[in-house]
Amino acid sequence: MLLILAKGVVRPDKRDAFIAAAREQIVETRKEAGCIAYDFYESQTEPNTFVFNERWKSKEAIDAHFQTAHIRKFMSVLPTCVAEPPVIELVEVARIGPLA
Repeated sequence: MLLILAKGVVRPDKRDAFIAAAREQIVETRKEAGCIAYDFYESQTEPNTFVFNERWKSKEAIDAHFQTAHIRKFMSVLPTCVAEPPVIELVEVARIGPLA
């Protein structure tokens, strides 16, 4: 399994546009065969800071995701909304198990 963790700071005047675009593409992304989970959250301590938390079956699934119309549309809106370049990290998960 692969995780993508993406953090971005959104311009206050573009907050509503960003949230609308994110929600629209999340609905479609969750329908993709290789998507295990996909969501985003707003920081409770850093205003207008959002984090995407994605889980994917494979690198091929991620590559296919970036070819979809809904992610291309979102990526075209993103530059007008962010206050600084987002930080995007890819994590390869070796094992998942209970904490205890």
